[in-house]
Amino acid sequence: MYDITVGFNPAVLSFNSVVYGDPVLGDQLDLFGLGSLMSTTTGTGSVELFEFSFDGVDDLNNLQAHDFILAASSYDTFGAGTSPLTFLGVVLGDANGDSLRVTTSDSRVIVEGVGASPVPEPYAIMLVALGLWLMAWKQGEVMLP
Repeated sequence: MYDITVGFNPAVLSFNSVVYGDPVLGDQLDLFGLGSLMSTTTGTGSVELFEFSFDGVDDLNNLQAHDFILAASSYDTFGAGTSPLTFLGVVLGDANGDSLRVTTSDSRVIVEGVGASPVPEPYAIMLVALGLWLMAWKQGEVMLP
């Protein structure tokens, strides 16, 4: 069982999606396909990921991989800037439901260049034409009036 809340700057990022389980090992909280209780709760600047296994204690203790990914969340860029990714709350439990000691390390995301407006096409064509004219003029092929 786990319950993890991740915080972020909503002016820079917006929550997109979550995939529960390990992409290589599968969902280690659903070893036999019995399902698990999953919940994703979004808030302004936060997302809470929760999963509870329906597998038996012995199965989880004996068959669960030693190291595995719980879930992977993805975000969309909303604007340029820096967003911390902070763990606002982390609860991890073992197969018996007893709390596990957790050490977290916050991170940050730097988004650059979002919202930069492209050069409108007519101006780009004019710049290319001007550049070609200047190259031709420099080689003496174009006469000035």
